[in-house]
Amino acid sequence: MSLSGGQKQRVAIGSAIASEREIIILDEPTSGLDLRHMKGVAHNLKKLQGMGKTQFIISHDLELILESCSHALHIEKGTISDNYPIDDEGEKKLFAFFIKYNQEIVDNQSALCI
Repeated sequence: MSLSGGQKQRVAIGSAIASEREIIILDEPTSGLDLRHMKGVAHNLKKLQGMGKTQFIISHDLELILESCSHALHIEKGTISDNYPIDDEGEKKLFAFFIKYNQEIVDNQSALCI
């Protein structure tokens, strides 16, 4: 109970890794972590990838995605709307997606304020 939020997050990630499952699903694995710890998590996720572990990382953290993922999969309303490798072209698509996503949030917030 005395652990910080970031420490609890890292323990949760560690337990998922220690489970020795072939597929690991992580939902916002770096929420509450500072940049240094996020980069540490990204490094460990890349190590797992190198060990042949399949990981699904659900995140709104563009930097984490770029640091640790090899492919992007967009799911909208229960349907896969896009799937591509994160190469130079994929990075451009990710940036465009995040710009659109952030603009929708701003638009929705503005609508709520009217």
